[in-house]
Amino acid sequence: MTFHFRIFLAVIFLAGLCINAAWCEELAALVEEISSDVQGVLPYDYVSAGREIDLGTKGRITLGYLTACVEETVQGGRLTVGNKGSVVAGGHLSRQAVPCPAPIRPSAAESSQSGAMVFRAPPVVSINVTYPIITVPTPGRVVIKSITGHEEPIYLESDGHVVDLANKGPPLRLNTTYLIEYAGRQLVVRVTAKATESAPVFARLIRF
Repeated sequence: MTFHFRIFLAVIFLAGLCINAAWCEELAALVEEISSDVQGVLPYDYVSAGREIDLGTKGRITLGYLTACVEETVQGGRLTVGNKGSVVAGGHLSRQAVPCPAPIRPSAAESSQSGAMVFRAPPVVSINVTYPIITVPTPGRVVIKSITGHEEPIYLESDGHVVDLANKGPPLRLNTTYLIEYAGRQLVVRVTAKATESAPVFARLIRF
């Protein structure tokens, strides 16, 4: 096998990994809303730092920054996505603090170190909404189980990258704890007694 052919195979292999692995680029923000006249971006898309979006004169976009826990709305102009906020030229930007998305327990494969498995209890997160939005990197099954076992599990098939319980499933019950599973990852959520049916997108977000 020639040297150049080995390089070619390596490039193809890494390209395949990048299609399926989130570590190939640093995802910075979630597109919560976007006006229909803006091309190339859709609601619930994740965008990486360095991405440029042309809003024209009337376009509008709302971004939720994942690690900075801020929500930005930009009207018009051209924005560049940063790690913790946008840089806007020729438009108007408004920003507000929002709750951070729920942390997810890594899958067993991602938690392994030097061949040894690292087991950690799933994080427990309180949410104030009965219809969360769950985003997943690839189509698959999301399972929601009541910790008490008094309810039938909820099985949701994602044919894209978004599962919105407002459209696909029954509401979660108030004052109830659930285990959410997807592709070997787990999260325990506690629905508070004061949870509501509707809330801003970022407050509803659970990201796998």
